[in-house]
Amino acid sequence: MPFLLLFFSMILTLAGFLSRWGLVFDLAAHFRLQYLLLQLLCLVLCVLQKQKKLFYFVIVFFLINLSLIAPFYIPTAKSDLAIHPIRILFSNVNIYNTNYKSLSHFIMDMSPDLIALEEINERWTNDLSPVLAGYPYYKIVLRDDGFGIGIYSKIPFQNLDIKYFGEVGVPSIAGEFMWENQAVSLLFTHPVPPTGGNHLRWRNEQLANIAALSSLNKNIILLGDLNTTSWSGAFQNLIKQLGLKDSRRGFGLQTSWPSFLPYIGVTIDHCLVSKNIVVVNRTVGPNIGSDHLPVFIQLAIPTPSLKERSP
Repeated sequence: MPFLLLFFSMILTLAGFLSRWGLVFDLAAHFRLQYLLLQLLCLVLCVLQKQKKLFYFVIVFFLINLSLIAPFYIPTAKSDLAIHPIRILFSNVNIYNTNYKSLSHFIMDMSPDLIALEEINERWTNDLSPVLAGYPYYKIVLRDDGFGIGIYSKIPFQNLDIKYFGEVGVPSIAGEFMWENQAVSLLFTHPVPPTGGNHLRWRNEQLANIAALSSLNKNIILLGDLNTTSWSGAFQNLIKQLGLKDSRRGFGLQTSWPSFLPYIGVTIDHCLVSKNIVVVNRTVGPNIGSDHLPVFIQLAIPTPSLKERSP
């Protein structure tokens, strides 16, 4: 039995709950699926080798990780009001990727109302220009350091601005648009990866500053490669303070990175929405040559009831 791997998976299972304590603990929070699969293997071996005491010990840690993953697979209630959902396609294209055609074909196949792209530069916008020509409302920041960002929309925006949330100075895009006579706040962001040094602090600072925003309306859509999974303390603080929910609930983990491990990777490409917004559908797309898989989401904004409209 792989006792050493089992031991580490148990230690890291507990360490992940201390993600606010530093980089090592933060990294430990992200691999719940991997811990679960390793512990499942150990449980099977315990049964085959008739190691009853070890079985009961392992199953405690197995159930801890299962309790964090299972909610993503529990079906959620769907609304019959989702007649005309917002169709959103989001992709971290990877600045070194040159497979423009794959993303172009995916955009044409899905026909989104709104496209959100990260790590774009001038080369990417030039090669995608034919497919993006049908999106007259846009805001882009082109950079060659992996933090270029752009929104392309068929939906008119009341405002669409470049924002900076923290000292590191990577751009985000924020704006408001109307959908079914309701105002919607959109925020698209890409914090730095927590690779060491100040990067963890910069990522957490950016997410904390976003969580502290008071200018957003009740219908919020927050998109981006947040460079964290949903089990880190920074992520949990973000959804708690803004009153958001993870759009994956009811649709599975939908791991998005790295793209060459589509079923046993991690999810760092997120779409978070206000609790009143209905997630009609959510899926990850095909491999487009990036290290991230693209994400496609359909969202519905329920119309306020007569009771809510009355003074």
